Amino acid sequence: MLENALHLLGIARKGGNIAIGEDPVGAAAHGGKARLIILASDAAGHTGRRAQSYGSLHHTPVISLDADKATLGAVFGRSSVAMAALTDIRLARSFLERLEDPERYGSALEMVAEKAETMERRKQKKGHKRNLEVAQ
Repeated sequence: MLENALHLLGIARKGGNIAIGEDPVGAAAHGGKARLIILASDAAGHTGRRAQSYGSLHHTPVISLDADKATLGAVFGRSSVAMAALTDIRLARSFLERLEDPERYGSALEMVAEKAETMERRKQKKGHKRNLEVAQ
């Protein structure tokens, strides 16, 4: 369950859909690109407070994993990672679904799923307008 979700983070890194570390996560959050902020279980208190602050900028969910900094870092080929942010909404939803813990991550999954549906509706409307323009 956790290993499967962590594997998805590795795929996100290869695809360039994740910000790794406090500064990149902060930049993604300030730019409105962070979709889910992830904390290691042993992240320092100030790191957790900073993540919550980043999350509050654009109502981005912040979750703490049952993985320490070393485990999270190993996914990205680093010695340790305390904070990361997924920047793709579909990957964020898939990540939360793979964690399979509705009591702990259910509210974050609801927020991400709602944002994903909203983005999909907007995308379909844009595509529909383009199709109408081409047809005329």
